[in-house]
Amino acid sequence: MRVFMQGLYKFDWQPVPESSGISFIWHFALVQLLMIYFPFGKLMHTIGSVFNKMVMRS
Repeated sequence: MRVFMQGLYKFDWQPVPESSGISFIWHFALVQLLMIYFPFGKLMHTIGSVFNKMVMRS
C-alpha cells in the first residue's frame, strides 16, 4: 500500500496491491468522485459566500 500511495504523489502509477481489498477501492473511488463534485457543490459555494462577505466588510 505504501508503494501505491507514494506513486500517487510522485505521478509514478503503481497497481493497487491485492491485499488492499475491495473496501479500499470503493473508498478511493468515492473520494475521487467527491473531489470532482466539490467545486460545483453547495458546500463550496457556501464557503465562498462567507469568504466574500468577510472581504466586503473589510
